[in-house]
Amino acid sequence: MVKLSKRMSLALRHAPERFGLALDEGGWVRVDDLLAALDGA
Repeated sequence: MVKLSKRMSLALRHAPERFGLALDEGGWVRVDDLLAALDGA
């Protein structure tokens, strides 16, 4: 659980470009995009 939490934090806060994510103006990303990015990383 901790490992997943750290990967999510990295993907959403620190390096979204590393996961191929593009956050919107409010800093949001679609859940299905996040799950796909984490699955592929």
